[in-house]
Amino acid sequence: RPVHDIVFGFGLGVTGVITEPYRGAKEDGLVGFGKGTAIGTIGVVVKPFVGLSDAFAHIMESIHDIAKSVNLLEANIKPIEKYRLPYVFTTKRMLLPFNQVNSRSAQLLLAHPLDKKTRKGEEVIVASEAL
Repeated sequence: RPVHDIVFGFGLGVTGVITEPYRGAKEDGLVGFGKGTAIGTIGVVVKPFVGLSDAFAHIMESIHDIAKSVNLLEANIKPIEKYRLPYVFTTKRMLLPFNQVNSRSAQLLLAHPLDKKTRKGEEVIVASEAL
């Protein structure tokens, strides 16, 4: 496809020098011929540049597709997991000494909250045991 873009860019630029004045003269006569000549002359410079730009865009798109297919751009990376267990506080907001059973229980409660809604000041007791 990039070769196609370059060839057509240069081809349309060269043929535009002839076709644009003819098209302009056919539509508006002598004034159209002048406009067509100006458009054709500008097209000699611009259309090959546009062809090169399109070719570059298609090359970059191909590189993107190749990189995506080998999974360089969108790697399947696992989400970051927390390894630190949560801190456990008392009802008076005092930090307790670390206890793995209490921390694991707090982690499970955070991951799976209780179904019942508790009112403020109401206490919920959860028993946990290390297996």
